[in-house]
Amino acid sequence: MTRRSATALLAVLFLAACGTDDAGDPPPIDQPAPPAEAPAQPAETVTADFGPLDGSGIDGFLTVDASGDQAVITVSLSNAPEGVYQGHVHGGTCADRTRAITPLEPVSVGVDGSGSSVSTVDMAAETLLDGNHIVVYHEAGGSPGASVTCAEIPQRQ
Repeated sequence: MTRRSATALLAVLFLAACGTDDAGDPPPIDQPAPPAEAPAQPAETVTADFGPLDGSGIDGFLTVDASGDQAVITVSLSNAPEGVYQGHVHGGTCADRTRAITPLEPVSVGVDGSGSSVSTVDMAAETLLDGNHIVVYHEAGGSPGASVTCAEIPQRQ
């Protein structure tokens, strides 16, 4: 091996040992760390009881898990005649209901008088949990029909 070949070989080995990482890329130059992602906002959970409307006898409860621009509303109805009940988020209070804002999944009530559903709605947590929203379910088979039970969604604390 000539002196020139040996020098070239040493230079290649030196560069290979010092100039790349295991993937063959050059080592990183001092770079700032990537920005940390904002932590996900934890879901806020509230519960409320349904009360019967107009002597229906239908009651139950709901749970709202709200975070960011969506909420998951879990509804459980009891003491209801068998059938499919349509529900909505409304504005107002149970005593002073305003227009329906968004539909919820229907609740299918069996012969035992109970049923449940889970709905995901596109409503911001700060809106849904402002103390001015309710969940109303309407008589079975109606379109939507008379209101038979209502729950006031509590204001966030």
